[in-house]
Amino acid sequence: MRKITFIITTFIFAFCGLFLSQTVRADDTTTKPFTDNEILGVGSYFNAFAAGTMTIDANNTAHLEGRYASNILESSTDSWNARNSDTQWGTITSDASGNAIGKPLFTANKVDSSTTYGAYMRHMLDPNARQRDNLAAPIVSSKNQVVINNIQAEAKDYTDADKTNHATLMSILDMDHTVGTTSDFSGTSGSKLASVSGKTLDPSATDASAYFDAAAIQFNKISQYYDQLTQPTSDDSTSEDKVVVNDHVNDAKVTQTTPEYQNYTNLTIDVTLPDNYSSDANYKTPPVIMVGINAANATDKVLNLTIKIHNMNTATTSVQAGDSSYDSYTYAPYIFINWDNVTTTSPFSDWQGSFKMQAYNGTDPDESLVNSSNRTEQSQLFSSHVLNNFPNATTSGTDTLEFGNTNEDSQLCGAMLLPNASVSLGS
Repeated sequence: MRKITFIITTFIFAFCGLFLSQTVRADDTTTKPFTDNEILGVGSYFNAFAAGTMTIDANNTAHLEGRYASNILESSTDSWNARNSDTQWGTITSDASGNAIGKPLFTANKVDSSTTYGAYMRHMLDPNARQRDNLAAPIVSSKNQVVINNIQAEAKDYTDADKTNHATLMSILDMDHTVGTTSDFSGTSGSKLASVSGKTLDPSATDASAYFDAAAIQFNKISQYYDQLTQPTSDDSTSEDKVVVNDHVNDAKVTQTTPEYQNYTNLTIDVTLPDNYSSDANYKTPPVIMVGINAANATDKVLNLTIKIHNMNTATTSVQAGDSSYDSYTYAPYIFINWDNVTTTSPFSDWQGSFKMQAYNGTDPDESLVNSSNRTEQSQLFSSHVLNNFPNATTSGTDTLEFGNTNEDSQLCGAMLLPNASVSLGS
């Protein structure tokens, strides 16, 4: 993953952040490039991870919650004078049970103040004394922290006067950890990262770019690992998409139609779950559905993808998101989608297709789908259990793969893994 650009007013839970309270097992057809249930490797516990540069439009990002990692961290706008009066990042640091979920807000190798965008980000993190006096609260909540290697190295040489001048920065800068000594990049995760990438990783090094180079290699291998699980075999029709399920799914039916003389393909997947699959004992190994959108399938056609989950326990859990919350299905199956047909910014730069998740309490074919009592979209309800993998998507130069330009009930949902593309996330 080379670059992520955020162009949003409120960004919560969109890129990595796949919820994994239980173990998800896939067949060991190759050696897994990740440990245990950390199915996105070193990126498993971040909302967004860029092995290259992460650019945030701070001007239009009033509320930023979660955890974010990048080699280079920057802002596309100098938002100090134009920012919203209620701009506040990183206010959520734990869930209702007291578990740490949003700290540190940023884990980065560097914020480069010698560049325009780097200077903009530095301004957000390190206002001067006069600007601090005009702040009701620092931009990054004082409850939170940031781990930024090059700024930490600079701060180690601060005099008492420097510390006063950079008081807001010092209140959030973690002086005890470098990138390589955080829990995400050390221990078994760090050992796996080093072995998978073949990189020598030094936690004491000021320049932590080797960790992000290693992450890029690991993400590629993870993407390839998931992709090969849905590749057509000699017995498969290469024109059809493939669905693979584990033993905790009763049935999966695939219906695919391309009407004559029409520029779209309808792909509907009906999944039936077993009775009592959501019991404490059974859901320790939850249902897993893997969908392969075949690269040989017509990439010039609009795709309407609908995944229907039958016999589902539709109990929900409230997830805190900034000043509000949203519902998430507690017992949804885990769904992995390999978008082999996406090779460039098409079709998502101006996607006219649809992506719909639908839940049904029973198995009656005439049953109505479940609707949330508070009108939460189905895509949002399923999002914490979905991973979209784009193994063949590539971009170059300033091109980005853009998401978010579709109707609310048709947007892609869940985590997104793009090891070779730059990404722009819309509202």
